[in-house]
Amino acid sequence: MDRHRYPQAVWDEQEQRWISDAQIAETGYTAFAGTRHAVTARLIVRRIRRDDPSQAPGQEELLPAYRYHAGFTDSPFTLVQAEAQHRQHAVIEQI
Repeated sequence: MDRHRYPQAVWDEQEQRWISDAQIAETGYTAFAGTRHAVTARLIVRRIRRDDPSQAPGQEELLPAYRYHAGFTDSPFTLVQAEAQHRQHAVIEQI
């Protein structure tokens, strides 16, 4: 899993804070396996650590919580490029 720092922070409406980094990973995945519509491509997953506002400064949580976002793509780009492209599409769709 790669740690990726965004070149520009992204505003998170749900948590009301700026997100500047995430962890991203990919694996091969076959959607609709066992059917005539089976498609094999890349499953890219981004996870963002949720901050606990009640956490004491300097203390790490025993079991940190994360939010996960996934994208299924056949993009020829590198992991970081494909994830950035997927994230940009999600921002555009929200607007």
